[in-house]
Amino acid sequence: MSYLGADNRAIGVGGVASFNQFAGAARVEAAAKELVAVTVKGKGARKKLVVGYRRTAKAKEESDECELYATREEIVQIFMAILSKRTTSKRRKAATPGRLLEAGEVALRSPALFWSVYHLLGNPAEHVSQLVEEAAANI
Repeated sequence: MSYLGADNRAIGVGGVASFNQFAGAARVEAAAKELVAVTVKGKGARKKLVVGYRRTAKAKEESDECELYATREEIVQIFMAILSKRTTSKRRKAATPGRLLEAGEVALRSPALFWSVYHLLGNPAEHVSQLVEEAAANI
């Protein structure tokens, strides 16, 4: 299972892919500026996040509805799976954790993972590198 690609299967190429890059940047900016409202819907294992966010205080609100990864351990396991599939152990040892996987890339490719980190820990730009470092240490 490709966690970063799961949210983008139907994206395609061209204009839609370019728009998607702007959406990823908007998520990162909104999280950094704390212009985000997160609501958890559902019960048990079927919980979903409904996220409303704005790039600036006056911008039109955008929204994402996505799966909730409910625990830090679950998020670390997902990062472990991503790291083990996308690079070699030699490259993992040579690279700094921030270079292996950055918050902007997570925001672009997996809004569910990005917003789950935001919901559990706060601004993903501050926490993704810690989670990736923890995941890399467990591979």
